[in-house]
Amino acid sequence: MQKQKSRIYSGELPLKGKSALIIEDNALIAISAEFCLRDAGATVVRIADSVASAKSALDEGFPFDVALVDLYLGDTDASPLVQMLLERGVAVVITTGYAVSRGRPALRTGIDILQKPYTDRDLINAVMKCAAAAPLAPAINSNFC
Repeated sequence: MQKQKSRIYSGELPLKGKSALIIEDNALIAISAEFCLRDAGATVVRIADSVASAKSALDEGFPFDVALVDLYLGDTDASPLVQMLLERGVAVVITTGYAVSRGRPALRTGIDILQKPYTDRDLINAVMKCAAAAPLAPAINSNFC
């Protein structure tokens, strides 16, 4: 099996072997996040653009390590999906372009919230923290992802 190589990281990849579910309705943001996570070593990355497609991905039974969840998917509040993910043991990072205070109080407790726009370093650090993968990511080129 060929060793996964990163264009950013040298040495051990911070998300090596982790699996991620990206729940994001903006295709550009989702694809950018996918490239960042894969470059940091995530081996399985699925993208869902709605609550229904996220539930479908979860129903397939794959054990995701972490989910990156846009809290507002169009007009849909994804907080019930966040609760479902947490109940299934999936670590969650919430993303939002809205003021953090708009998030439900129950979701703000103990869950990292990434304010859009976020940098690739912010994304990797939040995922690493919530997935308990490793300490903070090393400095990386924030214009890459």
